[in-house]
Amino acid sequence: MFQWVKMVLIGITIAVVWLEGAAYPMVSVSIASIHGRGIKAFERRYFLDGFASEIQKHSEVLLRRYAPYRLKIRIEGYRGMRSFHNGRYRARLKAYYRLESRYAERVLEGSVPYKVSLHLYGAQHHDPERAIKKVMKRFGERVAERFLARVRLESHYFRRRDTSSRNLYRETFRWLREGMAIDLESARATQKGHADLAWEAVYGREDLYLLTLLKGMKIAAAPKGSYKRLRWHDAKDAKMNSYDLFIAIGDMPSMKHRVFLFRTIEGHYGKMMIMNFRYNSALKKWMVRIRWKFLSRKGK
Repeated sequence: MFQWVKMVLIGITIAVVWLEGAAYPMVSVSIASIHGRGIKAFERRYFLDGFASEIQKHSEVLLRRYAPYRLKIRIEGYRGMRSFHNGRYRARLKAYYRLESRYAERVLEGSVPYKVSLHLYGAQHHDPERAIKKVMKRFGERVAERFLARVRLESHYFRRRDTSSRNLYRETFRWLREGMAIDLESARATQKGHADLAWEAVYGREDLYLLTLLKGMKIAAAPKGSYKRLRWHDAKDAKMNSYDLFIAIGDMPSMKHRVFLFRTIEGHYGKMMIMNFRYNSALKKWMVRIRWKFLSRKGK
């Protein structure tokens, strides 16, 4: 049982989905930790049972094992058995949650208060453990409700802001300087928590760069020279992965005009080409120029 709890703590993943009812994840989150004074393994298990059951009620949510974002939950106000008095369980609990990227950057955070007063006669014949199970499970459900509402709000806000003034299916060209992250739908530089791609130098290496896939974006390699011929069904049928692209300075000439198919976390399919590389003498870093276009079912 302990191993099961450990696996759940490391592996629960949430994928929130919005796009015309299609099952494409908006953000994938793994639960990194649940801690608090006096919280033991069985209380964590009950809390996670409630959290997971609430997540599974929503058709737009998918549970996975690994994710680029980590959720940390801290519970305060828990007193365990000391909360029982005269046949009643009373507690004022509060959960603080913090969502981080894999670079430990804060994406969003919040808190959920929970006041409970439970009579033991309604908790299976004076069984304290059953009472605690009921409290922690319901508390996990409440935290999941509030967390999902916050994620929906953030996702709708950024999607509406980023795509309101742009034709999604037009051809786009963009230089990415080192450390820059970009959202492909809006073609704008943005925070990594809302971006699809980032161009970064590998830490401690001057000759190696990384085209990082963010927010659950996936790609698949396509033959050189095929960019103009690629259509929506080619991207839909491609076997994609979420592996980042390591590009050494010596390999940059051979990486020019490399073609990829991709799918963003919003569920949009597209094609992308690495156009060129250029050394920025002011920053003393290399830049990359990419070209991309989203693909329509109608073949535009």
